[in-house]
Amino acid sequence: MRYADYDEQVFMNHLTQKDADLKDEVKRIDDPLLRDVIYNVAQIVARYSDMEDENILGASNRLEDELADIRDNMPVVDDPTERLDELENDVFELKQHIQKSEEKL
Repeated sequence: MRYADYDEQVFMNHLTQKDADLKDEVKRIDDPLLRDVIYNVAQIVARYSDMEDENILGASNRLEDELADIRDNMPVVDDPTERLDELENDVFELKQHIQKSEEKL
């Protein structure tokens, strides 16, 4: 997915849902210190995952750009069928020219 396809509102919706789900889960822990530690660790993991996602997207975007550049600058190779058709037309025209020349003799 290109950065151009990024939707900030979708990101905010996901972030809000993740936080709500996480808070619901840690409510089940009675010990406040343990609850805070687990919540903070989960947030650190989520932040790390988001940074790695950005890192991978950046790398994939660079690869997409390089491939597009290669595609856009690739020399055009003639279609052999088209070339054969052109040669057939040339032969036909030459035969007609030879025939007309012979008729004049």
